[in-house]
This record gives sequence, C-alpha cells and structure tokens, in this order.
Amino acid sequence: MSDTPEPTNVSWNPPVPGTSWIPEPGAAAVPPEPVHELPEPVVTAPAPKRRRAVALVGAGALIAAGVFAVSKVASGDEGGASSPEEAIERLVSSLNDEDVLGAMDLLLPGERRTFQQPMVDMVKELRRLDVLDDAADLSDVGGVDLEITMDDVEVDEVADDIANVMIAGDDAITVDNESLSIGDFIVEELLDGERPTGSMDEDEGFGGDDGVQLTTVEQDGRWYVSLFYSVAEAARGDLALPEAEDAVRPKGSDSPEAAVQQMIDAVTDLDLEDVIATLDPNEFGALQRYAPIFLDDAQAALDDIGELDIAMTDSEFDVEQRGDGRAAVGFTSFLLEASADGQAVEIEWDGECMELTGSDIETARGCADDEISLDGDDAEASVLAGLAKGFDGTHPIATAKVDGEWYVNVMGSILDAMVTALEGVDADDLQEAVDQIGNAVDEGLGGVLDSGDVFGSDDVFGSDDVFGSDDVFGEVEPLDPSSSDDTVPSDSVSPDDTAPSDIDPATAKIDDCFLFVDLADARECFAEGVSDGVITVADVPTAVWFDDCGMAEGWWDYRLYESMSDAEFTDLVTSANACFQTHIAAGDMAEGTIPSDALAPECWNGINPYLLTDEGYSEALDTYLACVEG
Repeated sequence: MSDTPEPTNVSWNPPVPGTSWIPEPGAAAVPPEPVHELPEPVVTAPAPKRRRAVALVGAGALIAAGVFAVSKVASGDEGGASSPEEAIERLVSSLNDEDVLGAMDLLLPGERRTFQQPMVDMVKELRRLDVLDDAADLSDVGGVDLEITMDDVEVDEVADDIANVMIAGDDAITVDNESLSIGDFIVEELLDGERPTGSMDEDEGFGGDDGVQLTTVEQDGRWYVSLFYSVAEAARGDLALPEAEDAVRPKGSDSPEAAVQQMIDAVTDLDLEDVIATLDPNEFGALQRYAPIFLDDAQAALDDIGELDIAMTDSEFDVEQRGDGRAAVGFTSFLLEASADGQAVEIEWDGECMELTGSDIETARGCADDEISLDGDDAEASVLAGLAKGFDGTHPIATAKVDGEWYVNVMGSILDAMVTALEGVDADDLQEAVDQIGNAVDEGLGGVLDSGDVFGSDDVFGSDDVFGSDDVFGEVEPLDPSSSDDTVPSDSVSPDDTAPSDIDPATAKIDDCFLFVDLADARECFAEGVSDGVITVADVPTAVWFDDCGMAEGWWDYRLYESMSDAEFTDLVTSANACFQTHIAAGDMAEGTIPSDALAPECWNGINPYLLTDEGYSEALDTYLACVEG
C-alpha cells in the first residue's frame, strides 16, 4: 500500500459482542443508557503498515549507526600512538582495514571505559530482541566497508598534552545489504518480511576547505583521540586555553554513596566548582580542564539567584556493585526541602511512598504500589506515585572508581538507564512501541487525511467548500453525511460544531483502547467503556463491532489487506457490504456508517489497492472516490 491513506470515513459503532453487553439478534445496537451524554470524539483510524515504515526507517538508521558506534568501543587495550598525527593516521588505517579493535586502541582509555560495558550490554539486549541477529559482532561490523583517504593533515599543538589534528580528504562507503546484522524484528516490521539484497555505494569528500578537527590527548607518554576534548576544543574557539594547573581538581570520595552525597551537597549549595570536581574525570576531564574559561561568570549568575534555599537531608542509599570499578546507587530515603520568598516545599521519600507538603499546598502522597491515573482529583498523588515507582528498588546514579576514589558517572548513568530500559522490554512491548510510534507518525504526517478533517467531514465532503458548492459543481445542495441516500463516504466522526471542547474522560478511554496492538484486547477495552458509560456506542468502530462482516481484523491491522490477492480483497469488501446492509435493514446499525473500503465495492474495479505502488494507489483512490461520488 502507499503512503496515501485509505479514506477513513471510519464508522464508530458498538463494541464487539462477547464481553459485558451483547445486543439481541435483530435488535438495535443500543447499550444501557450511559451515565452522561458525551460528544463523538474525532479518532484517527489505525494506519497501514507502510506508513509505519516512515518511523521504522528512522529507527533502523539509528540502530545501524549505533551498531557501528558500539563496535568501536569494545576493545580493552590501552593502545595509543607516539604522536598526534600517528594517532589519527592509525585510527583511519584501522577503520579502512575494518580492524575495530585497532581503532579502539586510539580512544582515550578513560573515555573508552565509560562507554564499553553499557554498550556491550546494549548490544546483547538488541540481540535478545531480534533487532540485531546472532551474527552481530562487536569486533566487526558486517556489511559495511569504509575507505577514508586523507589528502591533508595538519597538527596544531595547543598545549603540551593537547593537539588538534585537522584532516580533509575523501571517504567511500559500501553497504552490502545481505551481510548486515539486522534481526528478524527489523526484517518483519520494516522490510515486509524480506531480507535486503544488493548493495549501496557512496563516495564523497569531507572536511571542506577547513577540514575536520579531531583532538588528541597525551596520557602516560601515549597520544589518544578524545571525544570530549574534541567537543571542548570546538567550543573554545579563539578563547585562551587555561593552564593545566588552573583546572578544577577532581574531588573524589571513599565510597559510591559518599560521592553521591557530595554531589547532592554541591548542588544544593549551588557550588558549581564542587559539582564539576565531583564528576568522573574519565568522563569530564575536559570540562574540569576548560572550566576556568566560564566558571567565575557562571558562579556569579548562580549567586544572583536570590533567596533560594535547598537542602537534602536524611539521605540513605543502597549500592549495587557492578564490577570493574563501577557501582550504581539508589535512594532508600531522603527529605528534600526548598524555600524561596517565604514559601516552602518538602518532598519526603521513605522507601515506599513519596509525600509532598508545602506552605500553600494541600498534602499529597503517592506510593510505589499505587495505580497511576492523571485524570480526576488525584493527579498530584499519581505524579508522586510515579516518582515512587522510579525510586523503588532502582539504582539510577552510576559511580566510577578512579585512582582509588569514587566519582559520579553522568554518562554512565544515562547509558545504564538505557540498558535497564532494554532489559525490561520483551518482544510484545517492542511491537507495541513501534505501533505507537507508527500511529504518532500517521497523525503527524497522514492524520489529516485519516481523520474527519478531510474525508467524510464538513471540511471537504458534505460542505460548501468543494462538493455541493458554486465553486465546483454549481448550485448544488451540500451533501448530508447522515442521509441514507448519500453515497459519499460518511462514517467519519466529525464532532458537532456545538459539542463542548472538553471530552474527557471519553477521549482518554478511547485513546487507551487504540493503544492495544491485539484486536481482542481492544474489543474488550471498548466494551468495558460502553458498559461503564464512559463512552457511547458511536465511539467504537463499526467494523470492530460488527465483526461478523469480516472486516474487523483488516480494519485494525492493514497488513492483512496487503496479504490478499485482488480477488480475495474484492470478495471481502463485497460480502462485507452485503453484511452491513443487512444490519442496517435490521435496524441494529446506523445508516451511512459502512466502513469506507466496503462502501462501494464495485468502485475498486476488482483490484486490491493495498498491493499497488504509491503512485498506483493514489490513482486507484482517486478513481474510487470519483466512482463513489458519481
């Protein structure tokens, strides 16, 4: 199918039978009277798989880039080179030879240590989720051949231990699609079940007139490429480089929890130099070296904040040793107090619950075992419950031991959080996340076409703007979407102009139901909403409610349509149309609410439009709509 969406004159009718309320055969599909009347909200139909590929292409590119980057941080050797120029030349040579371990010998050891284990763990989780296949190897990137030619190399030694190397030249990359270490998940969700074939070549220059600058650092007599010093040097520009003796001296602690407490004290005291000093020098050695450039001005700005007092007391910690001089720290209790301009707020964590009190606020409390709901009067408690869940049993702050002392490891904390998030994901979670991303893309890129804003709404069909106006067809009465005589798609859910703008809690319930990937779960959710009186029967898709007509599964997941032949699709929409007409005649389905694909089966001219190319689908859709109108 193409990126052009099906006209979503989507019918919203009673939820599928089989849960809390089932209409009698032949009876009108009307549930018990709802507790209160609700307007019909606009809900976008589930989108075809190919539009979801828009999101997946971006995800796939990030994954491919991540695999390449991860492969570059897997070596543990100290390596290095005898000079800045040699460090860059060896780096390029190793990349050209696909010698990843050799390339990693050139990265500053402390920086390599920061990234190594979290990245290794991340790749392991990606393998488990079948995002990468079992052949993915951290010491080699399958399917990628990079060739860099350096035409110009210039070295600028800005200090005894820091040198910038400017390089310019050409780079050529060949990607052998068949050799890429992509897993089954990517193949099925992004590539329609077919592994890629062929190759891609790209050859271009880099560096321009000025070249690309990489910064090298001398350590223990060897020169290494540094990511963080490269960033710092790019930011420094023409400013003078501080002398080494003026740098902020790292200030470590004798334990992981003491390092965290030292950081807390520095933050609450608004002492920027102490904050920087407590950071892991393997990560932020460059920041500590370059801090004198901005430290005085930044501290003065903090001092001008005014009467702001922050204190964190009664802190107790739980430490999880990770090996290799790393440990993660969590909080089992604390009391955070803040005051300014005569107002005071306190947040207390006791290991189970989070409580908020303050001068002019009502006390609120939320616990890790509480359910979270941001609707209603308990929103504050739900937020606190969410925070409690985040602190309960977790170890969010990474620390590292350097030269016998412990420091806060910021990048490690971020990477550990990413690994922890992946560890908590299973295949079903990943599938649901991808579907939600796809739906978000659909609403952003194709939602206008999918919703009542275009098809079946007063904006186009049934309005004076196009059909039934003097602008197009002369003096014709506007089409009435509710009329049974109209053949224009009319099962959209455009709200009445007089409907109130606040449609909670119906919208929340409907949104919840559309988050389900599995149709059976969605059916149960819709039925529950109708039974509870939260939503009305008009809020539920017609195709889903009248599943005896055979369109429920295809309407919920358009991949089913993409697996059908022309004849199978034609038979489906033809039989479905007859089925829906029977329900209308019986009085248990509203007129004018037949799903759009089955609205006029003969207008598809015996083809399955979901099998066509983008251009072909657009033409077929135009023909279909013209036929429906005629």
